[in-house]
Amino acid sequence: MIALYHNDMSVCAQKVRLTLAEKQLSWESHHLDLRAGDQQNPEYLKLNPNAVVPGLVDDGAVIIESTVICQYCTRARDHVKAVPTGCNGSVRERSLTSFEMTKQLFCCYFDRSEKSFSASKRLPNSN
Repeated sequence: MIALYHNDMSVCAQKVRLTLAEKQLSWESHHLDLRAGDQQNPEYLKLNPNAVVPGLVDDGAVIIESTVICQYCTRARDHVKAVPTGCNGSVRERSLTSFEMTKQLFCCYFDRSEKSFSASKRLPNSN
């Protein structure tokens, strides 16, 4: 059985839970209280040395990055097709995955007026 280490407020864990639901996969919940520091528990650190959620264990395989977990679930359990097949389908899936990962990143730029680095969802005007 699939074991998912997660937290309800984690967007990355939500993405994995949605994939598990879409694939109609049953899984065992291991809810981690991040504010209490459950992710720093030595037993969890053996699974995920990065001390973040989600983490998934399936038949001894440990996967610790949400996008990779989703890709694993769509391939390892193929009784419900969740991704397109064939070369063109694979390229489309990778494009969508890449877009999603890029969308989550923040742009970091040097603000000349403040003489400091800033994080923003979009770059400032180049004027």
